[in-house]
Parts: sequence; C-alpha cells; structure tokens
Amino acid sequence: MSGHVRFASGDPSANTQAELPTGAVLNLSMDFDLTSSGHPSPEAECFDDAPRTTSEATARADSQVVYYCIVYSNTDGTFAGRTRVDPRRLDFAGSPWTIADSGAGNYKVCRYTPPETSTRNVDHPLDYTTAGSAPFTGLLNQNFLVIDAAYSCPAEARTTGDLFNANTALHQDGSFTYDNP
Repeated sequence: MSGHVRFASGDPSANTQAELPTGAVLNLSMDFDLTSSGHPSPEAECFDDAPRTTSEATARADSQVVYYCIVYSNTDGTFAGRTRVDPRRLDFAGSPWTIADSGAGNYKVCRYTPPETSTRNVDHPLDYTTAGSAPFTGLLNQNFLVIDAAYSCPAEARTTGDLFNANTALHQDGSFTYDNP
C-alpha cells in the first residue's frame, strides 16, 4: 500500500487546500494495524520520507510525506485492518503534534475517498476488509490530508471532467472510534 500525507493551511473546505495543500510538513510515521489473521511476523512494515528535523521540514519544497506499507500476505492473499498516522516530534525534542477533534494547535486526519460509499479497499475506506480486498494486489493512492482541528474534512461532489477527487472523510480525530480498528 502506498500514498502520501498532505498538510493543509487554513480552511481546507476551499478546494485549493484540498487539491493543492500548502501547509508545513510535520514529522510522522505510518502504522498499519492488521485485524485479519494468518500473516507471518512481522505482519506489516511502513516507511516514509517525513522530515525528522526542523531544518529538513523547512527545506521541503512540497507539503507532503510519501509513504508505503508492506503487508505480508496470509495464505488467501487478503488483509483487513486500518492505517494510522502517528505524530512524531521534530528535532527529537519536545512533544509530538497532536491529533484531536478540537483545540488550538491540534490536527485531524482526513482520507481522500470517493463521495459515494464503497466496500472496496481500493477506495480507501476507514477499515480495510478481507471482503473488499483483491487477493495478492497492492493499493495505490491511499492518501491523507492533515487539517487544523477547528475545521471539518472537506467534501466535494464528483463532477464530470473533474481531474482530482478532493473529497475526504474523517480518518483520525483522537477519539477511540477513529484510532482503533
């Protein structure tokens, strides 16, 4: 599975922030929590290019972190579980940034997904399911948008000729429901 984590600045309901976010990149790691069984150990490993220091973050020309996760197959070649953005601190000091449903300086994580409900894993649901999993295939473009906790995840109706799906749904807000598959 692969994708990117983008960072919005200001109100993400403006399509420009959903489509071309301009926020500062934060340090993070990606986790994949499997709920399916029969996977060898380790079950999954994730890698990213998040900045680890303030100078790395400042030098970034874009507002995104690219990631990929390797999910080791069970005998069916399917999986179920949930990806999580895990905040990390910059410069190995202080506290990491916080995912919460409100509060100054806190953030929410939204996932890019089609406006219509889908049970296919490729459409980036909150929880991946074995039923929605195509055996022995990868998932591309499993993308996220980190926004200020004061705002809601941006929604966009699909229109003819729209080259970019800027529709998102809440993925993490610090609550038990969104942080635990």
